[in-house]
Amino acid sequence: MSESDFKLPEGITLERSDLEDGGYAYTVEEKQLGQLGRILLQGVGGGQTHLSVEIFGDQDDPFIEQRKAILEPIGQKIMSLLHEKVSETLNEGESFVTIPSVTSDKMETVQLKVDLCEKCGQPSSMLIFAPEAKDQALFENYAAKLRHKYEKDKVPTWIIGAVAKEQPPEGPSCFVLKVWPKRGEIKALRPDELNPLIENLNRAHCIAI
Repeated sequence: MSESDFKLPEGITLERSDLEDGGYAYTVEEKQLGQLGRILLQGVGGGQTHLSVEIFGDQDDPFIEQRKAILEPIGQKIMSLLHEKVSETLNEGESFVTIPSVTSDKMETVQLKVDLCEKCGQPSSMLIFAPEAKDQALFENYAAKLRHKYEKDKVPTWIIGAVAKEQPPEGPSCFVLKVWPKRGEIKALRPDELNPLIENLNRAHCIAI
């Protein structure tokens, strides 16, 4: 089956890959949200095929319902095509399941920088380095992968993306997105613009209210 078998929603792409234990997966991406998840097709014996949907993110991810709303209809369409075009039958009863997942083959290792308060030693800020991120989709991929950490630690967090512009002698500016505690917008910032924000957080960390 290929993308030509049915019309995808605007901005959606599929990439097919083989699974190690048999069957295959379609990785689904959306122009703004980035990687949505995977649609898995795996044989279960008796000429039957099990179809499942993995949604990228976890249950606390604010975008998981948006990903689900896009992914599930695509999965249902693929399921219908299987009935129509191949001799396989789908396993009745549990042929379509939604599985929250934080798996991403594209981002197995992410570099972090955590600044610690000089007084109490607790984190005062965190930077997530995503050197290839330069658009909304790639930033959302990183935000989703690390959300469990920065929300659990409750530490102000920025994602530092690709170089936006070389600016000698001040140094290059990078695409930057603040993701916690309040989501910002992607901006191009130089180190001398971002560093004072980090330093102020460190100084103010233990000041009594």
